[in-house]
Amino acid sequence: MPTMRPRRCMLLREVHSPEGIAPAARPFWQVETPVVAELALVSGTLSEASVSVAPMRCPPIPSQECVASVQKWALQDTHTLGFRVDTGNGLKALTRQLAHTLLPCTDAATRPVLVDVGAAMHSTKMWFKRMNPDDSDALYLLAGFNDVADVHAFESNANKAQEIEDVARQREQTAPFVHRLSVHAMGVGDEVRRDRVARCGYANTWQLEQTAPDQGRTCPLGEAINVTTLDAFAADMSWRRILYVKVDVEGGELQVVNGMQRLLRERRVELASFEYAVNWHPLFSKAGALTPDEILRLKNASLAHFQQTLYAHGYHTYLIHAAPARWMGKTQRRTLNRFKNEPVITLLPVYGRFWHPAFEICADRKRFYKHLGHCWNDLLVVRRGNRCVKQRILKLLHGPDDVYPECQGCI
Repeated sequence: MPTMRPRRCMLLREVHSPEGIAPAARPFWQVETPVVAELALVSGTLSEASVSVAPMRCPPIPSQECVASVQKWALQDTHTLGFRVDTGNGLKALTRQLAHTLLPCTDAATRPVLVDVGAAMHSTKMWFKRMNPDDSDALYLLAGFNDVADVHAFESNANKAQEIEDVARQREQTAPFVHRLSVHAMGVGDEVRRDRVARCGYANTWQLEQTAPDQGRTCPLGEAINVTTLDAFAADMSWRRILYVKVDVEGGELQVVNGMQRLLRERRVELASFEYAVNWHPLFSKAGALTPDEILRLKNASLAHFQQTLYAHGYHTYLIHAAPARWMGKTQRRTLNRFKNEPVITLLPVYGRFWHPAFEICADRKRFYKHLGHCWNDLLVVRRGNRCVKQRILKLLHGPDDVYPECQGCI
């Protein structure tokens, strides 16, 4: 293998199955152990280097030593604060790297579909030419995948939906690819219906009235809107699979999951992320730890039930832990793309045998956050059979570090 310079590199996708079948004849979701051909542009000439993703030989059930190491790491006091979203904004950092990470796992003959549910802009810097950290994830997906994927953004607030389209034309990184962006000014839930939006909290926290939490206050109601489901959305493109779905709808995440049961059952989603936060259930606003009786009252609105549901459909659920780079010494730092300002991200498996009652963070958030605000976490969900996606994400985030050495990469 020739020596590669780290600068001026680009990835070109070339996916081969173990049998050598061409990508057009073998869909990307059936390719379990692809080989990625990487071409490096050096001094104006192309030199080829092959980068292989080694097959993951993992036992069907993790060992007790592996499970114990995962739980021990997660419950260390030095790690617990990193699960709160605003500590390191790990999901946003991962979103910026998704194109580089996922494109080698796709079939070049099929254009990937990316979906952002709850795509509102949170930035006041609307007319900047360059992307900024508070831009919609839909815009980051568009900027990363360029012309090779279709991005669908769902936003229940019509004004916010229009902002996404306007800013996409304004940003230098997205303007050339706006023809690949579809913005849907509608809600997403568990059934197709008419509903009204409600503002229960900050000015940008709009929810559907039917899913707004009852926390002893009246939520101002907005306009009536159409609500769809992800199953209904995908029905018109039954021959295509969804490479990535992001769901951040201020407490309506569980309703969105209920409305994508067919997609999950058919395993047509490769990767997804969900916000797991205070609005999942009114009890999550309680200052102290929930009692055993209160935990029973959560019923389906718990991370325990969420991971069980996804696991039954063939998906693995992870809590995203992100430590700001400033927490780490130079010799300890693992950063995305080796940029010093990116967080150090670790995926904590919370599915199957990995589950521990303490991972229900919103039931006792002070155990993790001390006295730092409300419950606010992000989840990553990976289709169990897609070894390519799982291995590339783990390689990107964990790098050469063996976070859970007893697991040997099998999380």
